[in-house]
Amino acid sequence: MDKASVEALIAQIYSAASGRTPWEVALTELCLVLDAWAVQILGLDKQTGGILFSHVGGGATLSDHLAYVRTYNRIDPRAPLLLSSTFSGWIHCHEHLSEDMVANNAFYQDFLIPAGGRYVSGTKITDDESLTVVLGVHRGVGNQPLGEKEIAFLEKLRAHLVEAMAIYRYLTARQFESSVGYAILERLHHPTVLIDTNRSIRFANATAKRTLAAKQRVSDHQGFLACVNVNDHNNLVAEIIDMTHAGINSNRRYMRLESASVGICLSALRPEEVMGAFGNTLLLMVVFHDTVNTATPDPFMLAEVFDLTPAEVQVAMAISEGHSLEDIARQRNVAIETIRAQLKTVFSKTQTNRQSDLVRRLLALAPV
Repeated sequence: MDKASVEALIAQIYSAASGRTPWEVALTELCLVLDAWAVQILGLDKQTGGILFSHVGGGATLSDHLAYVRTYNRIDPRAPLLLSSTFSGWIHCHEHLSEDMVANNAFYQDFLIPAGGRYVSGTKITDDESLTVVLGVHRGVGNQPLGEKEIAFLEKLRAHLVEAMAIYRYLTARQFESSVGYAILERLHHPTVLIDTNRSIRFANATAKRTLAAKQRVSDHQGFLACVNVNDHNNLVAEIIDMTHAGINSNRRYMRLESASVGICLSALRPEEVMGAFGNTLLLMVVFHDTVNTATPDPFMLAEVFDLTPAEVQVAMAISEGHSLEDIARQRNVAIETIRAQLKTVFSKTQTNRQSDLVRRLLALAPV
């Protein structure tokens, strides 16, 4: 980069730190400079182990970001390496995790590689008694890990990143509303609400607020989530009670309202499973889904309703589009036995045993 471009990038970093522009803008620009798949800044509370904030720029989607926070952070083999590294040192995953390990690891095969990522190089830009902030630069499938030239460029930016993080931490890092969980949900185009076990609404993204305000199928009734139809409302209450008492083995439910035009997916956000990203109490994430005006399966809803991994979603979507297993294996550059195993799991999770039945269930989002 020329001097003017570097100065512009530094200005974007400070603009993000002060809250004038989203972090995603600066990180996406940095991503382009480094020819990276994604660049992430992750803040971890040392007292609780929870995520205080997380910002990502580049190719990772909101669904990928949410899936990592909710599920895959718990099995990420790279995280202990980054967190145990010395301050200002660099950790490169390929120097610690072998190709054989990657080929047989669920985090990589079910999540990261299907999402488009592969390598990460990380360093701590803040590390004190209360907070660790990690900068992670991700290279995608088919690319190479960061080289010495890119690391040297990032080292020149380090002082600015450290100062920017100090500013950001002072202004916003302790504001829970700016935490990773709410930030991701706010940007989802799916109407999404967080409620407690008493149906009290703790959060609703902009799309959900419009849905609730319309009061056609669901509403905000004096701060509580309610269904307009009495039978629908009673069923919703029953599902919430059942989920609450069923414990950790009941993390997802799907119900279709009597009108048959709206589906509701309920999923539990337990603090110990999501690194406290949504607070310290059990919350339920409620996602509304239009079951009529949907010509093709919605990947996000497939993951929500059937608890499919990103790799399994890709297989299910490809099957619904008429691709053969051989085509899918070739496109994914994996062995056909891997695709067969993933399809077998998809059959199990959707309780189908034929591709034709699977496609019908995916299109209808028929609850299991």
